[in-house]
Amino acid sequence: MKTELFVCDRCGQRERLDRSKQHWCTRCAGKRETEMRPARERPFSIQPQPDARR
Repeated sequence: MKTELFVCDRCGQRERLDRSKQHWCTRCAGKRETEMRPARERPFSIQPQPDARR
């Protein structure tokens, strides 16, 4: 079993879990189902920041 660091975009919880499975956040479980993503992948909602040197 190979593990990887997974992150919840809603609450920020981080866990080392099996990389071959899909994982759901245990902290957000009662409020809303939130899938955890591998930490190496960037979330879809992050927009690149404009260059401040311009």
